[in-house]
Amino acid sequence: MRSDELREEGIAALKARRIDDARRLLAEAIKLNPRDAEAWAYMGVMSTDTNARLMAFRRALEIDSTNKTTLTSLKALGIDPVRLLEDRPG
Repeated sequence: MRSDELREEGIAALKARRIDDARRLLAEAIKLNPRDAEAWAYMGVMSTDTNARLMAFRRALEIDSTNKTTLTSLKALGIDPVRLLEDRPG
């Protein structure tokens, strides 16, 4: 299966609240295409761990600074995307 198909199935699984399936599908999509900003964004959306969430959003922004899912999620969390990129671990 192609990475974009896995990503879309992962997003559908997340929306259906099948979190384990969503995590597995999105992880596989990222493995096939590490530059899939949308897959990274949805990994951030579903993460319950703050550090993992921010890492996923940071990665999505590094790939595509205009990714709507990431920007919307960060806005809801009160996090400035520019600041998130500046604070990346070195």
